Amino acid sequence: MLKAIFFDMDGTIGDSLPLCLKAFKKTVEPILKRKITDDEIFAAFGATEEGTLKVLVPGYEKEAKKTYLTYYESMHDLCPAPFPGIIGILQWLKSKNILLAVITGKGQETCAIDLRYYQIEHLIDCVETGSPLGLRKTEAILGILENHHLNPEETLYIGDTPSDIIHARAAGVRTIAALWGTIIEEDAVKKQNPFKICYTVKALDEYLKDLI
Repeated sequence: MLKAIFFDMDGTIGDSLPLCLKAFKKTVEPILKRKITDDEIFAAFGATEEGTLKVLVPGYEKEAKKTYLTYYESMHDLCPAPFPGIIGILQWLKSKNILLAVITGKGQETCAIDLRYYQIEHLIDCVETGSPLGLRKTEAILGILENHHLNPEETLYIGDTPSDIIHARAAGVRTIAALWGTIIEEDAVKKQNPFKICYTVKALDEYLKDLI
């Protein structure tokens, strides 16, 4: 019996990756005095914003983080709402007494901004954010399982990246690959053999309603 569903944030709940990229560029390019590519930013992903900035502009990460947060919030109307259909899914799961968690690699501040703009704070039971040292999703999943006395087979993790699949599997949790964002890694995700792939939010909705 399914008792809990864990969601990634960027690219899963909302199409916020383009916002992240733009905020990182506006933050680091004046420091570097050059343009920076999407690939350079993606290569530094995994840690929280401070950890990413430590890779992109070493020695300036603390000051740059303040700038990044300012840009991230001021430009959030680039991504003002979750993907269409996500709120309906969350509301329906809540009505079924499914525990809902957000497990993300981003930091507390940007995650809080997302939840506030998306107006879904009241629907989420647990929030686990990242670390400046790197991804900690396996640890976060295991912590929620322990705190809520859940077994891995009673849970699902929904995320859009290969690392989401890897970290959830390491915790013994089945995964649904969310491939409905504007920036996806389809081939790399498929190589990780997720339990289920959904190319649209509607497909996820239909799958969950058949499952629960």
